Amino acid sequence: MSTTESLEEFVRLITVTDTKKRLQAGQELVEYLKSSGCAQCEAVVLDQLVEALVECVSSSNFKVSLNGLEAIKLIAESQGEHFRHHINTVLPLTIDRLGDNKDQVREEAHALIAVLMSPVSSPHVS
Repeated sequence: MSTTESLEEFVRLITVTDTKKRLQAGQELVEYLKSSGCAQCEAVVLDQLVEALVECVSSSNFKVSLNGLEAIKLIAESQGEHFRHHINTVLPLTIDRLGDNKDQVREEAHALIAVLMSPVSSPHVS
């Protein structure tokens, strides 16, 4: 199965309404991204994946939200500057999660914000 096919399947699985399936798919996606990364992802599939993950982050289930935040963080790390056009979609919801009741969600939101801000906060050598 190609990277594109795998990611399309993850998009399908993390958007189901069954929380158990969504949680399992989110955990598998995080493991997939940790092992394979997303540096060579097609833009269309990446856009779909980020949109689906934003839905996960807004979930009332903290584990689904946590998986969404971690997956977005891994994608942002592997995409680097190419992730820039997703920041307007991801950042407001991530900031909202800084006020979550669960420490784990707040910590992951903080880590994602740090990743999103690293390109603009890193000193550039001219």
